[in-house]
Formats: sequence, structure tokens, C-alpha cells
Amino acid sequence: MAELEKHWIEANIEYYKRIQNNYGFKPGDYPVAEKFYEKEVSLPIYPDLSTEDVSLVVNNILEIIFV
Repeated sequence: MAELEKHWIEANIEYYKRIQNNYGFKPGDYPVAEKFYEKEVSLPIYPDLSTEDVSLVVNNILEIIFV
């Protein structure tokens, strides 16, 4: 996450926690989903995301992974 922030990439790891809060799930209700979301990262995606921004995100992630 720190590397993503250094490259100005906003990533989110709280998606499942928001679902839990909105629907009242308690820890342990869905252990498979919880295990998945422990390692999941949501990258920027939205309708107005430009092709240039997509390329920037992809290139920076590749740099982080392979450097």
C-alpha cells in the first residue's frame, strides 16, 4: 500500500468492511469472503478514468511488482 501511495495510486482495502457495516455482517459470518478480502486491493476504477490514467496506474503497478 505504501508503494502505491508513493506513486499516487489510491487503493482501497476497506471494501468488505463497508459491506459488513452496511449489512450488519459480523466477523466469521462469511469466512471465505473474509479470507479473500484480507489480500484484496481495489484499484482506481470509475467511468471518467482516462486512458492515460489507466496506463499510469498499470505502468506504476508493474514497476512496483518487478523492481
